Amino acid sequence: MPLRCIDPTGKSVHSFDLSDEEWDALKLENTNARHLRMPCCNSPVVLKQSHLGTRFFAHRMFGVRNNCGETEVHLEVKNMVVEAVRRQGWTAETEVTGQAPDGEQWRADVLAQKGNARAAVEIQWSGQTNDETLRRQERYKQCGIRGLWLLRQPDFPVAHSLPAVCLGGNLRDGFTALIPHYGAQMNARDRNHFTQWRQAMPLREFLDAAFSGRFRFGVPLDTEARVTVLGAETTCWACPAKTRKVTGIIVEVGFVVAFAISYSRRQLLANAAIAASRVGS
Repeated sequence: MPLRCIDPTGKSVHSFDLSDEEWDALKLENTNARHLRMPCCNSPVVLKQSHLGTRFFAHRMFGVRNNCGETEVHLEVKNMVVEAVRRQGWTAETEVTGQAPDGEQWRADVLAQKGNARAAVEIQWSGQTNDETLRRQERYKQCGIRGLWLLRQPDFPVAHSLPAVCLGGNLRDGFTALIPHYGAQMNARDRNHFTQWRQAMPLREFLDAAFSGRFRFGVPLDTEARVTVLGAETTCWACPAKTRKVTGIIVEVGFVVAFAISYSRRQLLANAAIAASRVGS
């Protein structure tokens, strides 16, 4: 269910660029002339509309099955990406193909550009191994393109080299961008429990943040942090004298707070290190 087709001159035609009147006129023209083609396989095109009202281009099959189609979910999310990219002053094209330096072909769901910066957004609804995701990310990097991944699978590596979120929600209730804690192992059922994630926000808000420059990995160097050490009075184990011990450490960077507590010094230091790393993730 692509949002793009090509006309006889090879020019891209995007469904989201057309007014209602232009869409109706193009639909009538294509019905008579059959002049539009799919960029993926040069198949003739039929103009359609999803149940949610999103317009798209479909293959005119003539009874022959092909593998170029997309689900309605993929279509709706892709349309949301294009709208967000353009709201933030970027240009956006869908189903864009290219070639890596080693000759391997790639195809981006959405390719955004602003000045010299280019970013590919991949909507990966089906399962994909982490190795394959990282390999495809590296391929974009070799082409001078940043990659942003919207993954349905929840357990993916959290790393500076892989900007990614998990997609929760559905077509009926809307989609949510879920950001895991650093090092956390998330499962498919966790998509329904937003409180278990580092952050959970409507997908629209996340996309706006990403393309306005507000999506960051970790805390920038030289950022000031506030550290609060908690203590309590106790009795020395070797004598009856009263003493104080550290029971907790709180690390705050802006509005981000991490908390470590333990009655064991060794465990406390380990928990504090984990807390500090989570502030920076």
